[in-house]
Amino acid sequence: MKTQRVNISYCDLLYEKILKIKKYWHIITLILIMLLALFLRFWNFQNRYGIGYDGSRDAIVSLESARQFQLPLTGSFSSIGPITFGPWYYYYLILSNFIIPSVWAPWISIGLASFFMVFVMYKIGCIFHEKYFGIILALITSISPAQILASTQLQQHALIGFLSSSTIYLYLLHFKNTPKKHLSTLWGFIIGIAINMHYQATGLLILPFLLFILSKRKESIFFFLLGFLFSMIPLLIFELNNHWFNTRNIIDYILVGQYRVWTSNRWLSFIGKFWPEFWSYVVGTPYWISFILMLGTVFLFTIKFFQKKLSLIFGLILISFIIQVIILRYYRGEKFFGYLQFFHPYLIIFTGYPIFLLLKKIHNLSLSFLLILIYILLVFPNSIKFISVNKFNMETKQRMNTLIMNYPKTKFATYECKKVFDTDRIQGLLLFLYINRLYDDNGRKIALYNPGCTYSQGKILNNEIVDISSLTEAKIVTGGLEPITPLQIYTGTARWWFKEQP
Repeated sequence: MKTQRVNISYCDLLYEKILKIKKYWHIITLILIMLLALFLRFWNFQNRYGIGYDGSRDAIVSLESARQFQLPLTGSFSSIGPITFGPWYYYYLILSNFIIPSVWAPWISIGLASFFMVFVMYKIGCIFHEKYFGIILALITSISPAQILASTQLQQHALIGFLSSSTIYLYLLHFKNTPKKHLSTLWGFIIGIAINMHYQATGLLILPFLLFILSKRKESIFFFLLGFLFSMIPLLIFELNNHWFNTRNIIDYILVGQYRVWTSNRWLSFIGKFWPEFWSYVVGTPYWISFILMLGTVFLFTIKFFQKKLSLIFGLILISFIIQVIILRYYRGEKFFGYLQFFHPYLIIFTGYPIFLLLKKIHNLSLSFLLILIYILLVFPNSIKFISVNKFNMETKQRMNTLIMNYPKTKFATYECKKVFDTDRIQGLLLFLYINRLYDDNGRKIALYNPGCTYSQGKILNNEIVDISSLTEAKIVTGGLEPITPLQIYTGTARWWFKEQP
């Protein structure tokens, strides 16, 4: 019997491959978006990382904590007064030093959080509607200038964007499915950590509060509170040992302290200027497009509400956002964009939703692709701005190289001028010396030139470096110089209460 040979044309094979690609298009697209996010957050990363006052301080605290195998009970101080944040931000940085094999581990860990936020936003979109919406949210997040900038900075609020998006994701899981005990506990724990890292994230509690009011599954509340309370244990230990230091000062700020500060709180300025600018900062669209997107989103949700087409799952997100906007409006402190990362996932969702609905109405694939390309071209110039090298980082690196060229195979001890505040520069240099193993308490004494101090008989090198190793201790003290060490920074930030006993 002869075997019959079947001839398959090239066109048939091509058609089968196209069908396979179409079947997995969202996976391929998501991988490309994640690669784009990875590039924007880690390209030339060593020269982009911020090492200013907060960045160098937090890096040194995490590195010194890891070296000593000690954990702090508080974070850094708030700018509004004598109030400290929780220590979970430092715990995250400390842990990164043991997991990531790089001296840049603290910064890399922050970048990874921003990177994984892209995937979390994708999952949020998938649960809300479908994979197409998830792809749109992932794309907006991946090229968000605010998230690209946040991925390179060591700051207390640097992880809030990821935690806020995780909060919304867990809310959706609770809403869509019967909540599992471990998910409820995790939800409370994540919100607690976010509040630990920056108290402005307290507004995230509104979402579970609204859900639990409407939900018939009240047993989830216990496990949510269990996770939340667990996140507060380090702060509670600190409070119990320091006469409720933070609690007293938070109450004082709410009742008295906030009224010592005046900021413009006009609704017209808040809605007409602050929010379009903040929207533009987060998603990267030009101001006028952000203004149109903001008005369009308000109009869209209003129409859907009156048509009774606004789903409860979306309605609760919207209500929680509105409440947080009102709280922010009446907050009397400075409204810095960088502190408001808990708003990022909200604005990304509200930007992506109108785009998603518009593309759903367009059945022409080429036109849909063109509109997405136009959006990317509008945003990308703002995204690219934040992948340039950090000027202060490069200046500090040049100072370290100057020391290496002048004194090869030498370690250094750093001194700062206490008469005129200039901690940023010398602390940044100390960090670079520390991570490159060029620092030693007994090393060659160096400082940076500051007109507030005197450097008689000191040797002036390039890049404002002054070699003060020839000066006696008496002359160093008389000149207004004091040593600045990693241990001193760690102790002053993480263990200050041992000395001051508040």
